[in-house]
Amino acid sequence: MEHKEEQYLEDLVSKMIKEGGLEKPSVDFTSNLMNEITIQKTVYKPLISKTVWVFIILAFLALGAFLLLNSNQKESLGWFDGMTLSLAECKVSKTVLYATTFMSLLLLLQIPILKNYFDKSLKQ
Repeated sequence: MEHKEEQYLEDLVSKMIKEGGLEKPSVDFTSNLMNEITIQKTVYKPLISKTVWVFIILAFLALGAFLLLNSNQKESLGWFDGMTLSLAECKVSKTVLYATTFMSLLLLLQIPILKNYFDKSLKQ
């Protein structure tokens, strides 16, 4: 019984395909599709907004200024009592200083280069 149903469905599908024929896309289907794809551009939103970056930078600058300005202060700083905040006690060799400065400059140079590279790759 199942064999007859399958045969009937197969004949029905074959007949419908012959009657209806295959649909053919328009001549410029590929170019229209490519235009639609290129029109849809993805807008990327950064994970950390510019205002948050500004806040982080200002917080680090404020912390650095606090440490520099209060390094010789002898009065009580509340919960800072257990910490030594004097930067004058910190001894750094010239090699470490040069290496840190050089690596920082390379990092600052690398950021715009990589940004331009990724911006160009996203535009293509």
